[in-house]
Amino acid sequence: MQLWPQIITAAATLLASFLGFFLSGELERRRDNRQAAHDKLLREEKLELQRSERRETFQLENLLLLADAIQTMGRLNVEEILHDERNALSDVFSTELPKGLNQKFYDNTLEVRRLQARILDDNIRMKVEELHAISSAIMESSTELRGLNDEMIRARTMDTLTNIITSFDKAQGVIGRKIRSLLQNYHPDTMYR
Repeated sequence: MQLWPQIITAAATLLASFLGFFLSGELERRRDNRQAAHDKLLREEKLELQRSERRETFQLENLLLLADAIQTMGRLNVEEILHDERNALSDVFSTELPKGLNQKFYDNTLEVRRLQARILDDNIRMKVEELHAISSAIMESSTELRGLNDEMIRARTMDTLTNIITSFDKAQGVIGRKIRSLLQNYHPDTMYR
């Protein structure tokens, strides 16, 4: 009878070692799954951060280009207003722009529209749309100076210049604020890692 306790002890030890072996395998598998899920989450976060940084860099580059294009649009509008004033003061009423100015307007409009389409900020896109409307209205307003005396022509020109400069300044202010907000979070050294 002395043999049974030894057999039971050996069997229990063997059973405990098998259970320990299977449990350790199961625990290791669960730990590996948790680690894999954690690694996947880290990779996804890193990719999202990279996408976000690339998107912000793309927006920043386009906003800077848009600011330059809008500044050019403003200069072209001022050129046109002054051209219309000169023509009105000399009693020459022509709806044609000086040589090359029409092509510059066309090229600039295409550039501004292209950049506007790339901007994610709705407020900026609306401001650019307002500038297009103002610019188009200026192009069509050259005939309004007909029949006015010199003083009225100059006054109307100054009003138009003031309005367009104010509108362009407001748009540039909105774009500038967005550029500054992107620059505050801009870290080019973390890009494309």
